[in-house]
Amino acid sequence: MIEINLLPEEFKLAMTPPRKWPYAHALLAAASLFVVVTLFLYVDFQISKSKLMKIENEWVLMQPEFKILTQLKAEIEGNVKVEKDFMEKFVTTQRPLASMMMGLSEALPSGGWLNEVKLDRSALAESLLLRGMVVSAGTKTSIEQIEEYLQRLKEKMPDVLLTLTTTRQAVEDVEVTEFIAHLQWPTGTRSQP
Repeated sequence: MIEINLLPEEFKLAMTPPRKWPYAHALLAAASLFVVVTLFLYVDFQISKSKLMKIENEWVLMQPEFKILTQLKAEIEGNVKVEKDFMEKFVTTQRPLASMMMGLSEALPSGGWLNEVKLDRSALAESLLLRGMVVSAGTKTSIEQIEEYLQRLKEKMPDVLLTLTTTRQAVEDVEVTEFIAHLQWPTGTRSQP
């Protein structure tokens, strides 16, 4: 069947095209992008969650070993560190204590002896305190013997700063000269007494 509209133009209804939303395509694109990003993030979340569960399972298995290692670290920091510090300070230094004591005793005059030897080592400088006594022997006075002794030490240790104090005493009718020598040098030098 054919329809013919015989109404005059003024009575005819205007044909309006169906209304379209102007932002429908943009809204559809944004919604699809949101769905894709959400799916991507969800998949990434699930992958990260499975990795985290694996790491937590491994950590549970490693927990006893971790406790053992923590105890070992505590032991090392306690006892072994003290021994290591001692070895570094006195044994493996540029001037080992044993060779220093040998040099001190070899240069000592025949009429002299040491009452006190004190070694102090720090990060910047090392110092040696010698306290001893000398009796006059033969043609040399006790002061000359002390000076020769310290000069021999200074020859072996040219970088040493030397301070000397002497006093005379009478011990059981024998005149003795007591000396206190303080030797100081920078840490890490190689010469030895």
